[in-house]
Amino acid sequence: MDVMVLYAPYLFQVLGFRTSAALTYTAIVGGVNVAATIIGIISVRRGCRTFFLIAGGVQIFVGQIMLGILIWIKLGASAGVVYDYLIVATTCMCVAGFAWSWGPLGWISSDDMLLLYPLEVRSCCYDLASAVHWILSGFITLVFPFIVCLLKFYVLYLLAFLGVIMTFHAYYFMPNTNRMLVEEDVSKVWKQHWFWGRYFVDLENDATVEEEEEDGYTVWKQHWFWRRYFVDLDEDLMF
Repeated sequence: MDVMVLYAPYLFQVLGFRTSAALTYTAIVGGVNVAATIIGIISVRRGCRTFFLIAGGVQIFVGQIMLGILIWIKLGASAGVVYDYLIVATTCMCVAGFAWSWGPLGWISSDDMLLLYPLEVRSCCYDLASAVHWILSGFITLVFPFIVCLLKFYVLYLLAFLGVIMTFHAYYFMPNTNRMLVEEDVSKVWKQHWFWGRYFVDLENDATVEEEEEDGYTVWKQHWFWRRYFVDLDEDLMF
């Protein structure tokens, strides 16, 4: 979605919009992006984050499919002004779907996952995650014009397919960490997840088992008969 906002004037001019109209519609799309981002930041603490991710992915998918169909109609025939307005409205729909869901929630979800790491390495992990994000964003920004030249308006269907993958990932692999504070143990939510729970080791149970083993060993050492067969290694080392 960032590349759509960045290359909006160029894309509108390719579709036949005049320069002044392309700049005007770009400003409208940018305003919708800012407004939707503010709405997403405000509402993220009041609702289910997983719901926002799924709803945003569905909105992105529907918007990209509609935008691809409208552009196909406009490029294939002499479409009227109504199609121009529909293209702008659908573009705003796609940008807003990302801005109020996956835009801010992507950073919040990464913060929740980084809470699983120890405090000593958490800042380093966050720096690495941010660096990967910005490197990939810069790479996509550079190659997007070449992809548009290669796929034409079919690139919108590619983005719609990626929206389906995002929605699938949010529904099956993203546990809900809404209303959880930084001081809380986020690992409890991940341990209860159907997929990620298998990769967590319950250290408390392991410690309990070790204590039980030690207690059992102590009981046998104190038995009137079996204690003669136990060697006290501490005393032997002292001698």
